[in-house]
Amino acid sequence: MTKKPNKAVIDGDWVAYTAACYADNEGFDWLEERIKYDLADLSNGFDTVAVAFSCSRADNFRRDYWPLYKANRDNKPKPQFLQDSMEFLRERAEMVLERPRLEADDLMSMLLCEGWCCIAIDKDMRTVPGWHWNPRKEDKPVEVSEADAIAFERIQMVAGDSTDHIWGILGRGEAWAKKQNWHFPSILQENRDAFLNPGKRYVEKRDRIIKEAGISDPDEYFTSQYKCLHLLRPEEYDKETGEITHKLPWKVA
Repeated sequence: MTKKPNKAVIDGDWVAYTAACYADNEGFDWLEERIKYDLADLSNGFDTVAVAFSCSRADNFRRDYWPLYKANRDNKPKPQFLQDSMEFLRERAEMVLERPRLEADDLMSMLLCEGWCCIAIDKDMRTVPGWHWNPRKEDKPVEVSEADAIAFERIQMVAGDSTDHIWGILGRGEAWAKKQNWHFPSILQENRDAFLNPGKRYVEKRDRIIKEAGISDPDEYFTSQYKCLHLLRPEEYDKETGEITHKLPWKVA
């Protein structure tokens, strides 16, 4: 186990959204105080704290590979004071992190790999090894091993992520995936089999992939799901050019 970091990065999208929902219920006058309280509370015990924000959903690079990424959220109403909440948080933050086409998750992932602690409630962050803290469930930061992070990412590849409209392998869920001793060649083959011969319940979903996402090749489909689920590492992102180069954990034919 490594020593707990003295630097932390906070998911600004989550903090701003939570505060905006609070203000919607309690009134706008409470918004700035809620932001100040949450930021101070989450920063306690760390010498350096950054706040990460996502790009707009439409600009997210993941939609280049999977046009349906988070499409299930596009028409959902947002809290009335969300924009105000984000502005207050930016003003109060010690350090603000934003990059064109990247999500807050990617920015947090890259800092995790550099030894920072990640403060977020999104379970997807646990696909990255390092120190994590979910204030809703944990009293203090915990360290996620590389083995556990890899195992969770592979489960996600099988099961997908319904909150982000990522479907994974058709007809396979998390409970089933946890029972398997997965490695990528077998995951790829399972995906091909499910895509080319989907069960009756999943024929319509496979046809939507072809029609709405324009993907008819099972390997291309699997790659699109991986690039949506995988959080960027420092070596996969060029800070100068913004170029993204995914390092796929399987051999490409």
